[in-house]
Amino acid sequence: MKNIKIVIISILLSSSMTELIAANSLEAEKVNIEQISLAEQVYSRLVVSTRIVKFTNKYIDSQKQEKPHVPDNIWVQIKNSIDYNIFKNGAIEVLNNNLSNQQMQNLINDFSDKPSIPISNLIKKELYDLMPNFQGTIDQKISQILSDNGY
Repeated sequence: MKNIKIVIISILLSSSMTELIAANSLEAEKVNIEQISLAEQVYSRLVVSTRIVKFTNKYIDSQKQEKPHVPDNIWVQIKNSIDYNIFKNGAIEVLNNNLSNQQMQNLINDFSDKPSIPISNLIKKELYDLMPNFQGTIDQKISQILSDNGY
């Protein structure tokens, strides 16, 4: 009987420990998500995030003009295959490296009634420095899809 009590107590303690560890992991993950989401909130409201697709599509259209023999559906495929997370993740890193959480929260609050947050001089250069890498990714995607389709 004593052994059964020990087993039951061990199981209960084990379950409690597992729940405690899981709760602590969840809390740590929640804190990390909140830190990231503040920068993501700012990014999603930055002028550059609202215009990156437009500018990318214009760039792809300029490439299309140079290759008029490539069918439109291939260019649509290229536009649909662009991974904007490469630029977004870089921009979020720039925000986290240059602005405090309080500064990011102030931007969100100060521009809550505006359609977008302008790019401050503090981060403008670093955001523009992301563009060559992103354009290189676009050029690789264009080349890959054209090559895969025999162009």
